[in-house]
Amino acid sequence: MASPSKSIVFCCVFLATGCLLLAGCGVSAMSHNMQGKQMFEQGQYAQAIDMFQRSISADPRNADAYYNMAATYFYLGQQQKNASWVQQADQLYRQALSLDPNHVDAYRGLSTLLAEAGRSQDAFQMVQNWRVQQPYSAEPIIELARLYRESGDSSTATQLLADAIKLDGNNA
Repeated sequence: MASPSKSIVFCCVFLATGCLLLAGCGVSAMSHNMQGKQMFEQGQYAQAIDMFQRSISADPRNADAYYNMAATYFYLGQQQKNASWVQQADQLYRQALSLDPNHVDAYRGLSTLLAEAGRSQDAFQMVQNWRVQQPYSAEPIIELARLYRESGDSSTATQLLADAIKLDGNNA
């Protein structure tokens, strides 16, 4: 029988190895996600989507990969006037938000998609709900200001930005 100290060392090594193996999935997902972003920036959209799908396969809870794939589909849908890709982007943005209810970029992407699809009321309602859920965050207020500015109400946008600064004066 192994001595207690050898058993403890074995358990620590076993646990550390298991953690490294599990972290490897996260590293792989992160790597695929970063490669996908690079491919998007290079205009290689199909390859970018493939990398984001690989990232999601490696880590199905990777909200960033869902967001990046949504942004790619939204971009392509707008460029090629493909409504099914825009709808795919809508679903992927929502998936990112279901995985990370505070994913700022997913809120911004989805609110932009909704506004550009002529669903401004839905965009405003979604961001208002986000603001209620995150009363101490400046991010929903900033997004709401953007929506007001883009809808032509600069006065309300300015007031909201002042409110955001009061809440978080360090937010760039």
